[in-house]
Amino acid sequence: MEVKEAVQAIEGKLTEHKSAILDATGKQIQETKEQFAASSKKMEDEIKGLVEDLTNKGKNIGEILEEVKQLKAGAGRFAGGEGAEQKSTQQIIAAGFEEMFNEIKSVSKGNPFVM
Repeated sequence: MEVKEAVQAIEGKLTEHKSAILDATGKQIQETKEQFAASSKKMEDEIKGLVEDLTNKGKNIGEILEEVKQLKAGAGRFAGGEGAEQKSTQQIIAAGFEEMFNEIKSVSKGNPFVM
């Protein structure tokens, strides 16, 4: 019976050793899964942040482009002075005097100029 008892003792130790290895492996697998999940979450958060930044910048760039379009449309095309009569400063002042001559003529100390 000594052989039978020795075999049982060896089988017991092998079972304990197997259990210890399985427990250690299971713990390592669980830790690896947790680390992977944490890394995945961190990467997803970083990606979401980058996407939001790009989206915001895209909006800003789009808004800037829209403003540029509106400014260009509002400014129109520059037209030269072709066919337009350009008046000198003297002509503009003379025209103003002609329009207001009677009012200017009637100004006196007792009758101030009112526009």
